[in-house]
Amino acid sequence: MLAMRTPNRFVRSRSMWNEIDRLFEGVLGSPNAAPTSNTAFPALRGWETEDAFFLEAELPGVRKEDLDLTLEGSRLTLKGARHIDFPEDSGAVRRERWSGEFERSLQVPSNIDGDGLQATFTGGVLQLTLPKAASARPRRIEIKG
Repeated sequence: MLAMRTPNRFVRSRSMWNEIDRLFEGVLGSPNAAPTSNTAFPALRGWETEDAFFLEAELPGVRKEDLDLTLEGSRLTLKGARHIDFPEDSGAVRRERWSGEFERSLQVPSNIDGDGLQATFTGGVLQLTLPKAASARPRRIEIKG
């Protein structure tokens, strides 16, 4: 009969971390790779009320000075850069935080008031308010007769 040997705790632990790395690389891409269409940067969250559309972009490690936001027609474009450097005289052991330039464009509804667009940047989150044009807002219609 063959005896099965259980690997020591270190080997089991190392194997577990290799499996976790493999899993995350499959979902998020390689740790050293730039964002792709599967890993859009920045991550966005949006919602709508009767008066406006709202959009939040998570931008950890990005400075306000490195952001450029434009609205051209119904295309909203966010460009920027995130620079994450290692201390001098050190070598990278692991690099999972992406660094470099990015650009993300979205089609926004045509019924927004582009002049009223507002943007704030607080705590690494860009918050956009895109007010709806007066003609696009719900209004009560009086029934005559």
